[in-house]
Amino acid sequence: MEPAAMPQTTPRTRAGYSIRSETRACDEPLVLSEREAARRLSLSPAQLRRLREAGTGPRAIWLSHRRLGYRLADLRAWLAARPEA
Repeated sequence: MEPAAMPQTTPRTRAGYSIRSETRACDEPLVLSEREAARRLSLSPAQLRRLREAGTGPRAIWLSHRRLGYRLADLRAWLAARPEA
């Protein structure tokens, strides 16, 4: 005898809001930290920072007065615009 399948529900906070409301259906975040963006691009955070400061890197957004983030769509667009080797 197999146990009955538990219904899958979205995790909720105390207020009842969905925890995953900021993520896509495939669980990819919309905004990445500088460290995670560098990891996804196979760059060091310092190299990504240099590209941003030179104006040749992907667009960054300020998440707070001290923290930068990168939209996943901006990273993909930047990669698509890069010349192929």
